[in-house]
Amino acid sequence: MLARFFPDVMAGISGLLFFPWILGVPGHPTQLVQWGWTIGIIAIVFYLVIYQIVKSSDRIPALNKPAIRSRLDRMLFMFACWLVPAMTIAISLVLFG
Repeated sequence: MLARFFPDVMAGISGLLFFPWILGVPGHPTQLVQWGWTIGIIAIVFYLVIYQIVKSSDRIPALNKPAIRSRLDRMLFMFACWLVPAMTIAISLVLFG
């Protein structure tokens, strides 16, 4: 059940964080805050691009086979799991850096 909705939830969270994150850090950020911002924006953009590619692959007949769909869904779940620690590190650096 978790593997089914987790990538969609992470895409929603990433989409909501994208515009505030792109505005940057107010003031004169330290080097750690800049690293956190950079890690965050790269992780968000990378995940949203991968998510869109996997979700759009439904329309491609060669990628719509069950074995390939299963691999794509597992790959998307893996990237969603990777996004959690990346964003945790990024948010920690931005808030506490």
